[in-house]
Amino acid sequence: MALKRLLPEEGDQVQNKRRHFFSTSIFKGARNLDEFVPMLEPIIRKWVKEEVCSAIDRSIYSDAESERRSLRLRFESRLPTTLFTGNKIGTSPVKISLYDPSCDKIVASGPYSWMKVGVVVVKGDFNGEECSAKEFDRKVVQSRQGKGPLLNGEATVALNNGVGYIDNLSFTDNSSWDRTGKFRLGLRLHSSSGSGEASVREGVSNAFKVKDQRGESYKKHHPPWLNDQVWRLERIGKDGTCHKQLSKLGISNVGDFLRSLAMNPTSVRDALGKISNKKWDIIVAHAAECIIDDKKYIYTNAQGTSLLFNSIYNLIGVTFDGLTYLSMHSLHAYQLKAMEELKQRAFENLSSWEICEADLNMLPQTMGQGEVEMEMEMNTHHPTLQNGSFEMGDTSHMQGFNNSHMQGFNN
Repeated sequence: MALKRLLPEEGDQVQNKRRHFFSTSIFKGARNLDEFVPMLEPIIRKWVKEEVCSAIDRSIYSDAESERRSLRLRFESRLPTTLFTGNKIGTSPVKISLYDPSCDKIVASGPYSWMKVGVVVVKGDFNGEECSAKEFDRKVVQSRQGKGPLLNGEATVALNNGVGYIDNLSFTDNSSWDRTGKFRLGLRLHSSSGSGEASVREGVSNAFKVKDQRGESYKKHHPPWLNDQVWRLERIGKDGTCHKQLSKLGISNVGDFLRSLAMNPTSVRDALGKISNKKWDIIVAHAAECIIDDKKYIYTNAQGTSLLFNSIYNLIGVTFDGLTYLSMHSLHAYQLKAMEELKQRAFENLSSWEICEADLNMLPQTMGQGEVEMEMEMNTHHPTLQNGSFEMGDTSHMQGFNNSHMQGFNN
């Protein structure tokens, strides 16, 4: 007869039956130890076989479960450390994805790449690492008694080629009442996906606090965003002296502040008056945490040398031939000095800047150092940027300062 294999959940029942059998049948038939041992041996052999088979089944079950849960959901965007009730989660849509940990790539094709994902709230001390679906469910936070759903808006996201975005979603209650004082967002398969039980591992965001809306009026943003009003920076009070002085200089938001620092930090420092070095360092350090966008600008001089700037006017590269992009750390010290002089001329001619639409990561970066030196010596013969090397966008809506601002710095 084939030996019956025991499922994991049958374990407790089997052990109870064995204890009962041992305490009744064996002792009733045995009068002394010599009679007891021969009767016990075949029973022990049988139990050992059953336990071995049960362990094998559990191993197979665990491997199958692991295989089914080989894909994972994750947050591609980091959430702010503090959110406010009624406000959208993040100042821009929060990117999520389905990825394969074995190759760390997004699952861009197949049935899973189009599934629906449910967004839930989980406890702040739960990181979701290697958890089971049941454990994840136990960590889901329910709303307080007498209150509505904890999340308001679209809590279901449809993936497109393995990627989706959480956009119209906000909290209705703060996180202070939870034991951890923080929440996280969790991702799991939506019940309508029909992708099979526990087939994809859940994803969990970073932890954050949720505060009531009334506390946002004077809140400092960490990290700040380019379009945040400049008083959102630490040590700059709303409608205070520093705020008013910066406004006179044309600095209204964090992006303006950072672009001003890139062009003329001394003028910005002087505009704030007699503040301590410590206060200045705190302001600058907080501004440096800003999350910048991918916008880039290009300035080309009469000799064809082009400088590439990011959205806060930091110089990030140079091209001498209109085809090859070189990062700043690849240049020699004397070359960097020349670039610094050219950069200052660029700041004096902001109206001639153009938006760079090209992906710089796709541009050739193969020019050797010797070629760079030769190019710099012969830059009067460089062509301007060729059509197709960069696409130039309309700069009529270009962020930042115009020439009038620069004149203010130079006065």
